[in-house]
Amino acid sequence: MNKSRLSVALLVIGSSLLAPTFAHAQNVRGFVFGAESSAPLQGVMVRLLSITLQPIDTVTTDFLGRFAFQARGPEQYIIVAERTGYGAAPQVVEVGPIALARVSVSIKMQPMGVAAESTLGDERIAHLRGRVVVSGTNDPVEGALVTLVGSGKTVLSRWDGRFVLGDVQPGLQQMRVEHLAYAGRTWAIEAQPGSAYDARIPIEVEAIALDGIEVSVRSRAVARKLEPVFERMERGLGGIFLTTHDFLQRGNGPVANMLQGLPSTRVTGNGGSSWRLSFRRGSSNLQAGCSPEIWVDGIRMVSARGDQSEFLAMSTLDVEVIEVFPSASSIPADYATNSFCMVGIWTKRGG
Repeated sequence: MNKSRLSVALLVIGSSLLAPTFAHAQNVRGFVFGAESSAPLQGVMVRLLSITLQPIDTVTTDFLGRFAFQARGPEQYIIVAERTGYGAAPQVVEVGPIALARVSVSIKMQPMGVAAESTLGDERIAHLRGRVVVSGTNDPVEGALVTLVGSGKTVLSRWDGRFVLGDVQPGLQQMRVEHLAYAGRTWAIEAQPGSAYDARIPIEVEAIALDGIEVSVRSRAVARKLEPVFERMERGLGGIFLTTHDFLQRGNGPVANMLQGLPSTRVTGNGGSSWRLSFRRGSSNLQAGCSPEIWVDGIRMVSARGDQSEFLAMSTLDVEVIEVFPSASSIPADYATNSFCMVGIWTKRGG
């Protein structure tokens, strides 16, 4: 079986010497030769197809490997060269509207062996088998999805890169090879009735673009301080807890904006020194409400009725967790306070 590479060089030349047979016709010329020997190949079947794969003309190369077609422009065509022991991917040729236009196309073909014909018994079908490998190294590719285009037939390549597609209808067939880590590739072959084909399909490694990953690192000292806070969150011990996830969803505004709309919570003012926080319960004077203490990283910073504005205006970009305790019964024992209500702010730097 001849395993030589096959290269097809196509020269599209508009020549007045050949007297085109219809308007805007061009003479599509080319030659076929073996890549390893550089010798012309005689008897290669060359097909001219429309862009929708409809057959237009078929010729055979002469002893110098030459062939020629007449083609109308402007139009795109597909040319496929076929010979036992070789395979050919479809190549698109652009024929322009001007009869004397000159276009040249150089095509390199990968080797594709063909098993002995007329050994399958059924002359109405063909079988396609092959091996998917990494281009340049020939390492096998496992788990590549091989699809026979237009038929719905799919198969995964094995650990050694091999695959089999059976019961293939004769004629020009296209196989699509796809893998997450490699660039997809389409391969074409003319399936002959009663034949089995063995294809070697190289695919290129392709880098996979991944979304950015954001990593948050917390020091051990901060983590130790936050352990009881997260324990209270998990146990749901009477408070309301806001985390960086909540801050992000609400635009990472100041602390006051994060507290607005919480149950039993009232925030007044429009920013800066005018912010004021109170709770509608936790005090014997319900009309006045409860003015909370504010603690930052476990330290009392504002006593009841004190000036809260500085801490309510704090950016939540620097905050890890906010604890809200609107009543005396909800305040954990970790806070040594006699207040009726309080807010605990835990920063990312831990104080």
